[in-house]
Amino acid sequence: MLAIFTRRSILFLLIFGSFSVFAQESLHIWIKSHRWDLIQDSFKNRSPSKESEVYSLIEYNDKSEDKNPEKRFLLLISQVKGNFVNSYDRSDINAILASSLPHQSIVLRLSFWKLYQELVSRKILNAQEQAIYLSKISWDTDPVSKKAFDELIKVHQDAENNQAIIQLVNHLHKEERKYYLNKETWLRYAKALAKSGDVVKAKEEYIALAKDTETPDYLRTFIYQDLKKFLTEDAFMNLKIEDVFCLLTVMKPEEASEFFRKNKQEFHSRIPNPTSFYLALKYLSIRNDTNTLIALILSNRNHLNPEDEYLGKVGEILYFQKDYESVLRVLERFPEYHDASKYKFLHLSYEKLGRNEQSIDYLIRYLAHYPFNLFYQDKLIEFLITKQETKISYANEHYWKKAINEMPNLPVKGRLVYWYLRMLKDSGRETELKKELQNYYESIAGSYYTRVIREEFQAILSELPEPQRPTDNKESLFKYLSISGGDPKYSTKILKKNLGFAYFDRSFDLGVRLTNTQSKVKGDRLLSVASDYFRIGEDGLGMSLVQFYAKEKNLSLMDKEEILVAIGEISHNTYYTAFYTRSLLKRLFIPDDPILLPTSVSSRIFPRPHKDLVSKYSRESNISEDVVYAIMRQESFYKENAVSRSNAQGLMQIMPATGRELAKNLGVDSYTLFNPNTSIRFGSKFLAYLMRENGNDMRWASIAYNGGPGNLRKWKRNHYNGDFNHFLEDVPYKESRDYCRITVSNFYAYEIMRSFHGM
Repeated sequence: MLAIFTRRSILFLLIFGSFSVFAQESLHIWIKSHRWDLIQDSFKNRSPSKESEVYSLIEYNDKSEDKNPEKRFLLLISQVKGNFVNSYDRSDINAILASSLPHQSIVLRLSFWKLYQELVSRKILNAQEQAIYLSKISWDTDPVSKKAFDELIKVHQDAENNQAIIQLVNHLHKEERKYYLNKETWLRYAKALAKSGDVVKAKEEYIALAKDTETPDYLRTFIYQDLKKFLTEDAFMNLKIEDVFCLLTVMKPEEASEFFRKNKQEFHSRIPNPTSFYLALKYLSIRNDTNTLIALILSNRNHLNPEDEYLGKVGEILYFQKDYESVLRVLERFPEYHDASKYKFLHLSYEKLGRNEQSIDYLIRYLAHYPFNLFYQDKLIEFLITKQETKISYANEHYWKKAINEMPNLPVKGRLVYWYLRMLKDSGRETELKKELQNYYESIAGSYYTRVIREEFQAILSELPEPQRPTDNKESLFKYLSISGGDPKYSTKILKKNLGFAYFDRSFDLGVRLTNTQSKVKGDRLLSVASDYFRIGEDGLGMSLVQFYAKEKNLSLMDKEEILVAIGEISHNTYYTAFYTRSLLKRLFIPDDPILLPTSVSSRIFPRPHKDLVSKYSRESNISEDVVYAIMRQESFYKENAVSRSNAQGLMQIMPATGRELAKNLGVDSYTLFNPNTSIRFGSKFLAYLMRENGNDMRWASIAYNGGPGNLRKWKRNHYNGDFNHFLEDVPYKESRDYCRITVSNFYAYEIMRSFHGM
């Protein structure tokens, strides 16, 4: 299957640019998308002649349903050696060890690394040969080079070759060191210095690593142990105060207590290093010394900012120590800081203390700052309404008003507004109810509950005057949408009209920025390389480059997410485009209602990937494409290789047992659930069955898809009284309640994309 290709042919191909990662765009998309069927078809009547083609077969033999580890091994040797081999011979490995890599494209680097892993797992290379092999790759700003460097350091450490480690790291210039020295490698370097007798330099490296904001606690434990091992007792106790702060949480308790006793006044002082400050906070929280804790925060207010959520982290430690009074004392001492986690632990602590008034107040504040937590949204509703058999009682009006006024206008507010309207109706407050119904859409645009409200309150809505010219201004448009619920069937006056005047604030600018960021990515070498790794399905390697770039450029989270949206588009990776566009909307508190978003944004959060397959299998199964996309969006967010905690796999998150049953029914012998062709085919078939079983109503079908047909039948028997909307509120399994709301909302959004945007 694999044609012979020599170093000369490789050089010929290289000169003519055939190794560019862009030259085999479709092939790389197939690898990323697990389209092993298309790769197999591509080589039915021909042999591979290019690096990227060989690499596609390497991946095919690793991940497809017909994978062959031995073929993969031979292909890896062939790729790195530069000519075809049809059986394993140690002389081929010797030839690789004796020669240099002719060039280092991304697919060759990946093949080089994967061959190394294979050789090590087969115990073919000894330690010296491993070092020789790894040294062949050039030390560029490239994630495979970084992996090889880390591995080389490990090989030298295992061989106790400390001088080799020191020479490798010392040879790096300042910029290279930033990239190559990950935290584990940095620790190995410090240990090599200590073992070689350079204790002063080792101490500097250990302390610098301990003070790094990204160093995890388990490494600080090793740092502490090594410092105790290599330093004298006097030398350790004479470390700078702020250096010891970084080790307090991993020190022996008695040693940490002794240090605290001798240096208590230092905890009232300003600490220059933010990591030292946070770890001192953490130590005092564990020690439960609230007086010193407050004094430390007062002296270091400059280190507090909402993104770091230091106060929330302190509250979390105290809360899980069950010291609820200390949570209140510390967190309420600083009312000027408004991070969401602070409010969450104030709510939880007041709840534990049985002080409901304050608990609900902080719950509402938490949701005002972070409204996307559906668990806490449900907690709020559970407080506001009390169900006793068929009777419902409602909390005081004060709480309703506070929640509605403070919660931002987003789709997640829908359930709160829906129950508020029910409260008004059940209380006989018809005038107030009519007033609220005239304008509810603006508060919950894009919510599942817009259609629920339209259905449940249709009799009253039909009495309200409908604006004759809804596109005149925002007020008229929102009144019109409050009557139609945003349903295209009842929104004919605004279909295909220019609604730009009513787009959510900042949404148009966001769309422009996302489009412009593509040029930025293409014009930057590092980000272009990252895109190439994403394009070939090596997301982890691509993401490591983006993380490094963001850190070097000191980018905000929003800047980084805009880059990931652009990389998703450039690399045809729908998951990253959709996921990070949605994340940006959340950060900006922009509702994801496609009616009121520019196409440049809505098309990114409601895309139609693998459209040929969705069209084919939805047509065969006699269900709407929009139903398939609605489920796909919630199940995997368009990620072909998604795996859930329960081992559901692929775009449609089919469980292996369900996959086997569907394969049997469809006469499929060999398959992988990660292949979009299989996943969409099986998922569409299963969805079609559930739709037929449930009167072609996606609401019922979505509950069955998530909770299982048997559970749905049981819940129906116990809770259904003829009103689906009321039934859903009573479904005992939260995950299925949320799943139904989200997937049906997705379905509505795809309907809107088709009707309003023509997509």
